[in-house]
Parts: sequence; C-alpha cells; structure tokens
Amino acid sequence: MSMSTRPSTNRPLDLFIAGLPRAGTTMLANLLTAPPERLVLVEPGLTRGDPGAHLPMQFEEFPDCPSPEHMLRRGDESSEAHFWRVWGPIICGLRSWGVKEVNPLGYDDLLAKYQPRRVIVLVRDIRDAALSLAEKHTRSPIPGKGMDWATQRLIDASHALLRVRSAVPSDRVRVVRYEDFVRDPAERAALESWLDWPLAGRPDRHMESFGRAWEIERHAGQVSDRSVDRRSREPSEDARRYASEVVEQLAEFQRTFGYSARHAA
Repeated sequence: MSMSTRPSTNRPLDLFIAGLPRAGTTMLANLLTAPPERLVLVEPGLTRGDPGAHLPMQFEEFPDCPSPEHMLRRGDESSEAHFWRVWGPIICGLRSWGVKEVNPLGYDDLLAKYQPRRVIVLVRDIRDAALSLAEKHTRSPIPGKGMDWATQRLIDASHALLRVRSAVPSDRVRVVRYEDFVRDPAERAALESWLDWPLAGRPDRHMESFGRAWEIERHAGQVSDRSVDRRSREPSEDARRYASEVVEQLAEFQRTFGYSARHAA
C-alpha cells in the first residue's frame, strides 16, 4: 500500500478502524462518538464510491446539519466530492473524527489519501465471528445476498486486516482483540490513552436503526462479554461445522492474532 499525498481540501483522518465483521466495530465506533465534538462514522464508504443511506442519521446529533435539498447529489459530482461538500463543514468543526469499515474494498485508497493518525485493527476469534455472522444473516438478511456472500466478506476482511497490520507503521497501528476489549477495563483504558480519545459514547447508538435491536437486548446497552466464546455454547451441529469450515481457510489469521487454528471448540 503506497502512501500518496492526502487531498489538501479534506480534513486529515484522526482514526481508521479496520475490522473483522462481527468483531465489535460498530460498538467501538459508538463508544468513540460523543456529539458535538467527536464522531466515528459507521461504514461511510468514503473511497469505495458507496456511501450508505444511513449517513444523515449519523450526523443528526451534530449542529448545522444540512437541509435535504443540500444533500442531493449534483450532476457528475463524485461520491467523495459529494461527501465533503455536504458533511465537510461539520467534520471540519469536530475535535476528532474517524471512520470504521469492515468492507475491505477501498482500504488501500483510504490509507493512501487520508493517512490516518491512528489505525485500529479490530479482530475476533474467527470461530466466534463466523457463528455471529450466521446469526446476523438469519436475523437481518441482506436482500439478494446469501450466506456465501457473507462468508466471503469475512474471508476478504481477514486477509485485508493482515495486510493493514503489515503496511501501517507500527507507531500508528494497534491490534485490538474483541475478547480482551470487552472483558478487561484496563484494555479499554490503554486504548483511550493511546488514542487520547475517551470511550465516552453510547455503545448501542443507532443499533436499532441498523437492524440490530437484538444486540441491544443481549448486551443491555453496555459493553459486555456475553458473546465471548460463543462456540462453546453453540447447540447447533450445523453451525459448529460451518465455523470449522471457515477457520480452516483462515489459519494464518488465527495464528497471527493469537487465536487457535484448531477446528474444534
């Protein structure tokens, strides 16, 4: 990943969270979001030309939100230019801002263009991530996207995170393991210190609007470890077999980030 010059018209990126699907990336983005000073955008698609329809919702608690007319895309305006025209004035007034993405498409461009001050690589045991992904797909299926598509997204993200960890200078990147983060307050405090950014936001911010109300109920709007080591409590033999098939393809990821590459729980 080459590091090219960041566009001078855009504000530098304070934080990029590159994460595995179902590794708590939305929770972390929410914890770091505290209107009106700090914001971590959830899946804005800055450099992949795919801005989510949920962007306006994420800015609602911040002052000077643009009118619906101002949000309309103009002529041949690029997705990125549209983003900065509409949301740039708010972002430039923030104390800190960041983005989190689990879709690896656009990672290279984002790192090259915006050269984030800090990068978090957020990981989770693939066996648990696969089981959580299967649950999410069952509860909130994406129209036209089957489980094969979801699995490939998990695989692609795993490979991308290995590349990000190697490509970003060591003083700018920090690996955060989901299990350690939710279990250990000291781990969260260490991350706050490294970022110089408090984890003061609501972990369940907009979760219901993202179609994940069941997570609010499961974790009671708190940082909890109720989803850690879920493979040991998985009653479905088919689900356990699925997790084993996925981890077989991602042994390097497991070893690199300190997880077992064994299929069995």
